[in-house]
Amino acid sequence: MPLTTNLLTLAGQIILVCLAATGPALSMPADPTQPETRYWNSKGGLLPLRLPLPPTGFTPEQLDLDGDGRPDAIRSMTSDGTPIMWLDDAGTMRPGDTEGDMASGSLLIDRNSDGRYASHGDLIIDWVDTDRDARADLQIAIAYPAATLAENAW
Repeated sequence: MPLTTNLLTLAGQIILVCLAATGPALSMPADPTQPETRYWNSKGGLLPLRLPLPPTGFTPEQLDLDGDGRPDAIRSMTSDGTPIMWLDDAGTMRPGDTEGDMASGSLLIDRNSDGRYASHGDLIIDWVDTDRDARADLQIAIAYPAATLAENAW
């Protein structure tokens, strides 16, 4: 036990010395003449992804949820048959679109194919355009745990 205590004390001292030596460098901006940014990728934007097209012969279904004549959602599926739904958060979806946008929209993935989105085992990805430049500034991913432990291996 004393050997373990001595090793832990030594390890703690090494960590403190390393932090003391690098601490100021970690908290200072790279160029002191430039203002510090709020987070590391504040100007980088998020890179969109593209889902594979649905299976051959499948036609995505556009849904007009508010009755204004424009689509608000698209019900589709991935190439392997997993049900997905795109939601239009900004009113930019047009008739004929086969997928939503990744600047200000949401993608609901029914990973366990139970017909319920945002339920056990499902995944939701939401893109938020905070400055209205048609590029996502924030991405939120919500992965719902499966109802049983066996279903968690997706």
